Amino acid sequence: MKKTLSIVALLGVIVVCLAIVAKNLFIPVDDGYRSSRERAMIKKFDKDGDGELNRDERRAAEVAAEKASAERKKAYIAKFDKDGDGKLNKEEAKAAQEATKGRKMKSLKAAGSSSSKKSRDGAPVEKRK
Repeated sequence: MKKTLSIVALLGVIVVCLAIVAKNLFIPVDDGYRSSRERAMIKKFDKDGDGELNRDERRAAEVAAEKASAERKKAYIAKFDKDGDGKLNKEEAKAAQEATKGRKMKSLKAAGSSSSKKSRDGAPVEKRK
């Protein structure tokens, strides 16, 4: 009787261990599309490891994105602000627009010649399996 009970308990432990391993090894299946930018955000901010961002993780990602956007804006203004007042006047704004226009056209031409899908931000899109 003790031997049978020990075998049943051991089988129960094995089943639980296999369930835990399976949960951690297999990535959640989704049939949609995710850009490399989205995958990077999930990798960086998914604290519980479920492959999705919950409300707190999404808020942390939004705060980080807002901070990065503000830093890019500050760098952009610093690059084209010739008089050093921290703002772009009409001439500076026009010069900034002309300087970035060529770069945008190059990226649009490159995106048009590629047959792979791109997200709105230009990042390659990977089909989820």
